[in-house]
Amino acid sequence: MGNSTFDAAWKLHVGGFHMIPSGGGETGKAPIVDWAEYQTRQPSDDQLTEWNETLSPHLWGIVTNSTVAVIDADGEDVRLELEAELGACHVITPRKGGHFYVNTTDHPLPTRAGILPGVDIRGEGGFVNIVGGEYQVLTMPSLDSLIPYDHIPDRILNALNGQKRRLEDGQPITEGQRNDALARMAGAMRRQGMTEDEIEAGLSAVNCSRCDPPLTESEVRKIAQSIATYPTNSGYKKSVNTLPGAASLATERYKSVTQNVTESGESLAQRVEEWVKETSGWFDTAELDRELGIATAEDKQNRRLIMYRLRQQGLIALHPRYNKKSRYVDKALRAIDFKAVGKRTPLAIGWPFDIQKLVDVYPGSVVVIAGASNAGKTAFMLNVIRLNMYDFPTYYFSSEMGADELAIRLEKFPGIEINDWNFTAAERTYDFADAIIPDALNLIDYWEFIDGNFYMIAEGLRAVWEKLGTGIAVVALQKTGDRVLGRGGAFSLEKPRLYLSMDSGRLTVVKGKNWAQPTVNPKDLAVNFKLVDGCQFVTTRDWYKAEL
Repeated sequence: MGNSTFDAAWKLHVGGFHMIPSGGGETGKAPIVDWAEYQTRQPSDDQLTEWNETLSPHLWGIVTNSTVAVIDADGEDVRLELEAELGACHVITPRKGGHFYVNTTDHPLPTRAGILPGVDIRGEGGFVNIVGGEYQVLTMPSLDSLIPYDHIPDRILNALNGQKRRLEDGQPITEGQRNDALARMAGAMRRQGMTEDEIEAGLSAVNCSRCDPPLTESEVRKIAQSIATYPTNSGYKKSVNTLPGAASLATERYKSVTQNVTESGESLAQRVEEWVKETSGWFDTAELDRELGIATAEDKQNRRLIMYRLRQQGLIALHPRYNKKSRYVDKALRAIDFKAVGKRTPLAIGWPFDIQKLVDVYPGSVVVIAGASNAGKTAFMLNVIRLNMYDFPTYYFSSEMGADELAIRLEKFPGIEINDWNFTAAERTYDFADAIIPDALNLIDYWEFIDGNFYMIAEGLRAVWEKLGTGIAVVALQKTGDRVLGRGGAFSLEKPRLYLSMDSGRLTVVKGKNWAQPTVNPKDLAVNFKLVDGCQFVTTRDWYKAEL
């Protein structure tokens, strides 16, 4: 999995915990990704791998929830005192304190700081670091090793209840209590259907009048953003991903609410569903409300229930980063008529370094070449054009070259005049799927990312693949340093049938699904080269098995 810290994080992930990378902030112990959504679901395997490859975190943490909480002892004395009541702790913290992991499946605990001197609770909406740095794991948390809820000392449970009463009493909210108090207030507002902006305004007023000292504006905003991801309506219990074997379902009261929407709500439900099915890509609720004329508080509340029900039915999915965006889940399948194909014939396409002798590429395939800066991606693309432009209609989409620069590159190729090149070139930096020619050779040089949303490459490559007919698409991606995969990491591996990684002087086959030779596995085969005049590849070492 890359290193011992990530190996431990991966083991916890497989065990059902919600793992996120950490090591940021002023203390060097804060999460380094937006983690609100992972309070209610685990990151995917690919997401964890992507974080490890792109962020190289030195710490990993667990998002606590309704099924697992952590009693946090600050300092050795407090830890030893709790060990006498709870048994040995799971993790020794850098300050010699301890983390005690508790199974709270039937008794969810809140996140509260300072309930007793040196004792914090990290429960719903909480977070703790666990592996990396100076954290010492004594017993790896697992479903079998969690401390039973009924082993929690009465003094801790009594302190939790007592603190709750004090905070509801209108008294000043002191340091150590502020985040939890505002989160609970935000939860109450969210259950009443309030939006993120409304929640933030309410929290800001309480923060200024009662918090001593007040939290920063950014901290208040983060609480509002996090809580705004939760479903609305106080009549149901928030559904969360749980540890293996634990159940988490909406209450019967919420089911009753969603199944007994008013007649106008039922009419609205039909309109919303029809509108959603006509969309393509991501949409937000503001757009939906505007186009369907949803303006009253009652209609908006019905729309929230309708959207929740559509998510439960699997008809819409939430955006992985932006909680206000959704997309229609189109379950229609593109039939594969394998009986009508007859004998499968790969495309007679030529590649630099005779890659066609190692990997067959069939019609409708996506090929990726991930290369470091100045490694030779463009030279590879132009050589593909030269080898195939008289056999296939060829289209080259460039994100960085204009006419003059492209002409200069082409004029360097020996043995061919500029007027003999037979392809169509166009400038393109976005929405490549819209420009794909289905039955042609399409070359995208290269795929740029906006705002660092590298995970979107999987969706983009899938969209390109869906547009292909008998043609193929060759997509160039940037990659960083010595990394094997391009930006987007594991997300870029899903659709390509051939995936190449290019560094200065070396080309490696990362993935080749269709072997051209039954006895030769092309995976991890590499060839060394030197690039002459930015256009000619000269092989310096023929294909060999590389160690990645």
